Amino acid sequence: EIRLVVDGHELLAHAEVLRYRSDVLRAEIDSGMRETQLQRIELPDDIVTTRAVGESFLSFLYTGEFKFEHSSGGSVQSVVELMNVIHYYNVDLEIQDGFFHLWTSVADACDLAVLI
Repeated sequence: EIRLVVDGHELLAHAEVLRYRSDVLRAEIDSGMRETQLQRIELPDDIVTTRAVGESFLSFLYTGEFKFEHSSGGSVQSVVELMNVIHYYNVDLEIQDGFFHLWTSVADACDLAVLI
């Protein structure tokens, strides 16, 4: 197991899942740096802004689907933040197909709201 630190909270994950899904996380885990020797990786605050986004990202890594806690409401801002995290960590694009279809729908809805 490895701990991802997000907004001061530790989220438990399996290193092999992280390594398989993200080139960036694989490089961090395989680097032998102090953080990975401690089995602890701090996710950058400017990329992973809240615990809810971190949990959604972790869920996405495991399932290929993204989910938001009820408190974050799955707002457009939450979708954008999760998309930024997925991009930053270079998550396998093949598995992201469903995500981008939903993003297109959200973007279309936002465009429509602006037009109205």
